[in-house]
Amino acid sequence: MVLILYTTLYKLGGREMELAAIHMAKQKSGAKAVRIESKAEFIAAIQGVEEPIDELHFIGHSGLYGPMFGTTRRPDQMSRSDWNELNIRFAPGAQAFFHCCRGARWFAPYFAHRYGVPTYGHASYTTFSHSPDVYVKVQEGREDVYVVSVPGYKSRGLFGYARKRLGKAPTVPLTRFEQIPDEDGSYDGVAELYDQVFIDFRVRHDEWIWLSKHLQRDGAVVDIGCGNGALLLALATLIKRGLGIDVSKRMIQIASHRARGEENLSFSEYDGLQIPAETGSVDVVVSMLSWRYLDWDPIVAEIKRVLRPGGQLLIVDMVVAPFKPKLLPRMLLDKSRHFVGGLSAPAFRKALKRLVEDPAWATMLSHNPMRAEHEMRNYLPSRFPGIVVETLNRTPRTEMIAFRWTPGSTGDRTGG
Repeated sequence: MVLILYTTLYKLGGREMELAAIHMAKQKSGAKAVRIESKAEFIAAIQGVEEPIDELHFIGHSGLYGPMFGTTRRPDQMSRSDWNELNIRFAPGAQAFFHCCRGARWFAPYFAHRYGVPTYGHASYTTFSHSPDVYVKVQEGREDVYVVSVPGYKSRGLFGYARKRLGKAPTVPLTRFEQIPDEDGSYDGVAELYDQVFIDFRVRHDEWIWLSKHLQRDGAVVDIGCGNGALLLALATLIKRGLGIDVSKRMIQIASHRARGEENLSFSEYDGLQIPAETGSVDVVVSMLSWRYLDWDPIVAEIKRVLRPGGQLLIVDMVVAPFKPKLLPRMLLDKSRHFVGGLSAPAFRKALKRLVEDPAWATMLSHNPMRAEHEMRNYLPSRFPGIVVETLNRTPRTEMIAFRWTPGSTGDRTGG
């Protein structure tokens, strides 16, 4: 059986996605095309199949962690825990294809490993074409539509844009991934090197200044993804008590050792889903450069459960962001600030170099990529009404983005 699932609502291009799905179904004997617009509909479509699947196709939008559903005002996405719980009946020799942006960055190899089937995904952005081999702009009234990846402005600048519009841009084939051997994609393998880099969290100047400005003092703090405990150690004199939680056993061991003698700090392993705290017992929940690793919907429910009325959520993370010429002055200013700051911390720079050049660091990143800017900017305001968004610094391809929220706040303000 060939099952083709497609979505139309998350962003622009919905009509073309539907045409591509219908055209693919006509080309494949016995194929079934099903429109799905939510995670629940996706799961229902998979579970409703009565025979093993020979080919699974998804046509739609995606984030780094897989298909995106819903709309940008209310994004809906499968989490890793959802995938772990979802069983898909594949036939012997089955294959899976994800015709969406950047599916090969993390999701396709993950899917191949999770389900044991060869999986295909695009490494870059996608568009629509009347040819699967070379870009041909889609014309009104034609139904022979394909989802393809073509180097364009986002990947090749003006040269890529011109070549694409002149019809001289060949498409880039889907990348195939096989099941990979089990490997440690956690922070356990880099814990010691990471600890040497972040002896003091305050070396992260922008994040520390922002946090110091907004943190409610003298309360109970939970640090999600606490790493080696450097953040809570820096906050120890400013808070009543702090609990650091992390899925990395080795990081918790290091954090507990570093915090010996700090009676108001404790550290605990957790399952990545449930915060080990009583309902309404926490004044501040902090997530510093760890939000990308979390299963978002489950952890959102937990944050709302443990925060007291009037409490506070503070999130900072680095995201993938497209280059914007108008932000070039900001990028140059941020780069110069970081360069000058690095001159005063040579030990930090050397330790950071050792960390990022270690093969275990590359392995960890392959399992835990950065999220895209639009994922966080769309998702967090939809779950936390009134959240305030700020940009702490920019590079040509990344953005350090900060969010702060208090239960009961209203509106949807952004800034930065």
